[in-house]
Amino acid sequence: MMKQIILIFNLFSLLTLQAKDSISVKPTNFPIQSLRWLEEDCDACGCAVGNAASGFESILNPQFIGIKYLYQSYESKSNILDAHFSVPEHYNTVQIWGRIPLHKNVDVYANLPFHFHSRYTDTKQELSGVGDASASVIYKLNLDKKDSHRLNFGVGVKVPLAKFDEKTANSYNPSFQRGTGSWDYSAIVNYTYMKGQWAVALSTDYIFKNQNKYYYRFGDQWNTSVTGYYIKDFDGFRLSPRLGISTEKYFQNVQGGEKVPHTGGYLVLSKLGAEFSFRKFNIGVESQLPLRSEIAVNSVRINSRHSVYINFNL
Repeated sequence: MMKQIILIFNLFSLLTLQAKDSISVKPTNFPIQSLRWLEEDCDACGCAVGNAASGFESILNPQFIGIKYLYQSYESKSNILDAHFSVPEHYNTVQIWGRIPLHKNVDVYANLPFHFHSRYTDTKQELSGVGDASASVIYKLNLDKKDSHRLNFGVGVKVPLAKFDEKTANSYNPSFQRGTGSWDYSAIVNYTYMKGQWAVALSTDYIFKNQNKYYYRFGDQWNTSVTGYYIKDFDGFRLSPRLGISTEKYFQNVQGGEKVPHTGGYLVLSKLGAEFSFRKFNIGVESQLPLRSEIAVNSVRINSRHSVYINFNL
């Protein structure tokens, strides 16, 4: 038991290393107007919400095909000199997602998001459309015969289906977009311990982000979470409330080979949710509230996140 715990925490520590900024080619002709808006960038919202699911959300039935709705509420300052959070921002995402068994110990996870965003300055700004798709391969390892200890490894890729709009970058917050315009890669480790009706899951993932053709690169992202579950069996259905905490670290963005000021930051969020399983269907809900919010040098703050999903179990 002690050897297993040491192994798990050693694996987690491998992903805590901070990645250095990738080498970028600096353009010879860069619009000054873009710099003004890129300084107010927030990668925790907007096109980054495609990272809001990892394939480990369901404790009752981990193999599924379904649909998920995610709502995020943020407030931002109109400029870096503004003392008040005067710009409400609403990020809505509907995503088709699934985790499909490929082999005995191998699953494939994929999601395709559709974004419906709005923010209110002097006028209402709206943006909608298909976002960037992502897919990952997950290898499952049972650490004991009773299946009490489960260890999962995954590697993934995000495909830039949604174009990063340079015109939008010159007029709005650059992350107020459907996608980043870059091929990004991820690595994830998930450990779950189950005993009787109780379970606890520890998860960490790191997202390596690349430069798009406009010489802009969102900073890498490192996420961690600890979630506790209680699983109750009833006559014909199962119910699992959950409670947890998660962190999100956003490294500074890079444009033209130089770090963009007033970008990056971190979030600490509390999580409260529940999952209901009946026959071949799962319904889940979750709310996240900030315990600490330090985004874009305190020019953006999160109010809340709420999600609901319905899955068909495979």
